[in-house]
Amino acid sequence: MGTFGLASFATIRRQKEVAVRKVLGASRLSIVNILAKEFLTLVGVSIAIAYPVTYWLVGDWLANFNDRIEQAVWVYGVAALAVAGITWLTVATLAFKAASTRPSLILRYE
Repeated sequence: MGTFGLASFATIRRQKEVAVRKVLGASRLSIVNILAKEFLTLVGVSIAIAYPVTYWLVGDWLANFNDRIEQAVWVYGVAALAVAGITWLTVATLAFKAASTRPSLILRYE
């Protein structure tokens, strides 16, 4: 929900930029890539910060049990891919919707 809200807000704030890019000949895919790249960068930074800390805290927590198990690193990779995929899908849907609007409606009063 937070990603959807933030992506909606960012897309609405950048409607004029999207309209100008569209007038200048940008394709819908390039507009989607521009908007999604920013969000995926933020997701990448958050994953790079959160996953090592989580790995350490979960390992410390698991060490207190009698039946000790090792953490599987691939679980963190799958989770990172899932988060990045959901983020890209959310942002791409909203950006495609913004790129599909007619630029004349947005730039009418400029």
